[in-house]
Amino acid sequence: MKKLFFYVLILMASSSINAQWYSSQYGVTNMNELNKEQLTLALDQGNKMVKGGTAATIVGASVFIVGVVMYSQGLGDIGITTNSSGGIEFGLGKSMMGFTLMTIGGLATTIGIPLWIIGKQRVDVVNIHLVKFSNTGFIPTISFSIPIG
Repeated sequence: MKKLFFYVLILMASSSINAQWYSSQYGVTNMNELNKEQLTLALDQGNKMVKGGTAATIVGASVFIVGVVMYSQGLGDIGITTNSSGGIEFGLGKSMMGFTLMTIGGLATTIGIPLWIIGKQRVDVVNIHLVKFSNTGFIPTISFSIPIG
């Protein structure tokens, strides 16, 4: 329960830090003050953040799974005392390597998921603000016809 609370706290802190990213990056107080070039640059950065977060999550989860398998096999090898398989030392080495891979994979996944979420939110917000620069907007017109006679 403490770990879950800690992860939620970290996610909330990173979200609040990135809530007004444009003020620290471009020195404006309102996102409507950004021009098209700045928004396009922010869109590219957001897309890179999404791709990096996705890659870190996928690679981290894969490394974590490999680490779990190695750790469990290493624990199983500790009980084998024959000299052909290496015995306790081989099992301890394998379980320590598995634990190391689990830790690295878990950290990469823990970093990748917030990057993925924050990057996607940033891309969505920038896309909304880029609409005002597009010339394809629909402007409804009202036409009246007055019957004569």
